[in-house]
Amino acid sequence: MAGIVGSSGDYESDPKFGAGLLLRAPLPWLSRYVLDMAADDVGLFIGAAFTSLDRDLDPEPENPDGSVVMLAVGLDYTFVRSDGWLLMAQAGLQYLHFGDIFEAENGMGFLGGLTAGIELFNGFWLTVNPQFWLGGGDYFFA
Repeated sequence: MAGIVGSSGDYESDPKFGAGLLLRAPLPWLSRYVLDMAADDVGLFIGAAFTSLDRDLDPEPENPDGSVVMLAVGLDYTFVRSDGWLLMAQAGLQYLHFGDIFEAENGMGFLGGLTAGIELFNGFWLTVNPQFWLGGGDYFFA
């Protein structure tokens, strides 16, 4: 996955490029046996993404910029998966590590997202996956 990552105004940083990897595994025991669904609509996802933060502070402190590592885990639910279409919702936890960026504190927060896609040909999907992270009164969106 690749895209633009933005943050709340408290970080005083312009949106930056971000890239990462998202893996999903269906949970048939939860979908079929616990929740009595006909398909494996509930899944587990894990993800890692990387971006940067360049704080525009005056006066400029030492270490106003650096890399940000985001690690996520959660559950997703498939609303639509038929005839070449896909729509899923995500909910989970995400940890953000800011390295040594001035006054940016590492922390855990809640993650919500949507995945929408279209199957271009057998097994090859084009998807978009906007996500929103909220923790400690601040947020990131990608």
